[in-house]
Formats: sequence, structure tokens, C-alpha cells
Amino acid sequence: MIKSNSIIKFGICSLFLIIILSSGVISPGVASPPYGPESPLELVPGESKSLDFILQNAGGEDIKFRVTLTQGEAIARLTDNNLEYLVPAGRTDVKVPVLVSIPEEAVLGSEHTVGISVEEIPVTSEGTLQFATRYGSSFPVVVKAFSPGEAGGETEEGLSTGLLIGIAIGILVLLIIILVVVLKRRSKAGSMMAGTGQTEAQMQTSGEMEDERKGPVYSLK
Repeated sequence: MIKSNSIIKFGICSLFLIIILSSGVISPGVASPPYGPESPLELVPGESKSLDFILQNAGGEDIKFRVTLTQGEAIARLTDNNLEYLVPAGRTDVKVPVLVSIPEEAVLGSEHTVGISVEEIPVTSEGTLQFATRYGSSFPVVVKAFSPGEAGGETEEGLSTGLLIGIAIGILVLLIIILVVVLKRRSKAGSMMAGTGQTEAQMQTSGEMEDERKGPVYSLK
């Protein structure tokens, strides 16, 4: 009798041990992006960022999941058209993309949570009943103020482009000024040359008129 009870106890303990080890090995799940309470995702008003939740299946059978957005509908959306994912056995890298977009009028410092619910779709076979299992995952989002380089919504690229345009306009204006000065100098030089020629012609004419008034000059022998 005692031996029989020992065998039963050993069998029960072995069964529990097998269940625990099996659940630890084949348990599927979902991993969230690398953000947490101490290191939330920080975005400025008007900014968007695409992230991925990761579905995992370390078991020996394929599993189908249905994903639903449960938190953060005001700032996030799941971008895949089909939100049912078949995760093959052993795969731990099936991505569920989510787009987080902060409205322009968002309050600085406000905190949000983006979360999903992952439901394992039951698969039934003859003589077998499988219950659906739900998993959840989430990450925090904080609306931050613009940094000095982002003030007014301008990025460094935008500032560089504006600076280049300003330099180009400045060079163009400088070239126009130089061209105007050169043309004015040439015009002035041409006017002076024309005036000098006219003066020489006038002097020659005056000399001829003076000779005519004096008359012919005779030499005495």
C-alpha cells in the first residue's frame, strides 16, 4: 500500500514537472519596442515614428495570432492591413508595425501609452479542444519640447538649405553691383575721350582762323 502511494506521488510530481518545463519552453509571447517607464519614447509635436512589436513562438507548432490596438488610439495605429499573423514554430522575429504620430497641438510633457492585445487564435482538431490565450504589451510615449536645433519645427537640413539660398542671393546681388560699377566707369571714360577729341578739334580750328587774320607773311631779302 505504501509502495503504491509512493508511485502515485512520484507520478503526480513528474507530471507537474513536465507541465512546468513544457510551458516554459513552448510559451509564445510578444515583445514591445525598447522603451519603458525610465526611458519612454520621446517625440515633439508633429513628429512621427514607426516601431515594431515582435511576435514570438518558441514552441514546436505553428501559431496564429490576432493583434488589436488597445491603448493610444489617439496617437498610434497598426499599419498592416491584415492583423492576423501566422508565426511558424521556432520564429521569434515576426514584426507588427505601429506608427506613432504626435499631433501639432499636443500638450508638452503629456504622457501616453501605446499598447496591443495579442490573441492566440484557437486551432481545433478532431477530439481536441484548444482554448484561446491573450497576451499584452505596451510602451510609454512622452511629448517633449523642441530642442534648440528644432525650434519652430525647423530641422538642421532646413536651416542648411535656407543658409545656402541666402548665400546664393548675396553673391548674385554682389555680381550685379560690380557689373553696374564697371559699366558706369566705362561710360565715364568714353565721355572723357569724346570731350578731349572735341577740344583738340576746336583748338586746331582756332589756330587756322588766327593765321587767316594775320595774312600772308613775306620774307625780306
